[in-house]
This record gives sequence, C-alpha cells and structure tokens, in this order.
Amino acid sequence: MVYRDASGRTYRVSNSDYYRLSSMKSALLLKQSGMNVEEDRLKSLAKEVDRARATLDRYSQYSVDAFNRKVNQLNSMNSQVQSLVDDYNRDVDAFNRELERVGTPSY
Repeated sequence: MVYRDASGRTYRVSNSDYYRLSSMKSALLLKQSGMNVEEDRLKSLAKEVDRARATLDRYSQYSVDAFNRKVNQLNSMNSQVQSLVDDYNRDVDAFNRELERVGTPSY
C-alpha cells in the first residue's frame, strides 16, 4: 500500500501498517478538531479582554477586579490550549516517526 504524508511524500507500507497509520491519523484529526475549537474560544476571550481593556474604568475597584478576573481566565485558558497544542505536536511527531520507521520512501 502507498501512504502519502502531509508534505506530499509517498511511502510504501504493509497493509497492516497502512491501517494502523490511518487509525493514528484519524485520532490526530479528531484531536486537531478539538484543539481548533479551543483555540477559537481562546481568540474570542482575548477579543473580549481587549474590548474590556478599552472601556475599563480604572478608578473603579470593582471594574478593575472584574477585568483582572477576565485576564486570569484568559491566561488559564491559554495554558490549557498550549497543553493541547503540545500534546498534539507530540502525537504528530510520533506519527511521523512511525511512518518513517515502517515506510519505504517512494520516489
């Protein structure tokens, strides 16, 4: 069987490796989809913080505290999304290593 990677390179792999790689790829696509949703949520919250910054009443302790809570929420979400990205990247690296291990490049 022939397997094409994201860069367009083709590899010859056994049938069993092809199906295993396809399963790994499906899991990566699912993980990427979830990661994209979380990144969109993060961008939305960042825009909300930017809008709040523009209208912040710096003389109101209540307003400042509410803004700071929103910034803390943004920072926390950013850390969570970065963890998802790091996890996804590790899985992509593992997939690429496995493809190179079991595949023979086709030229």
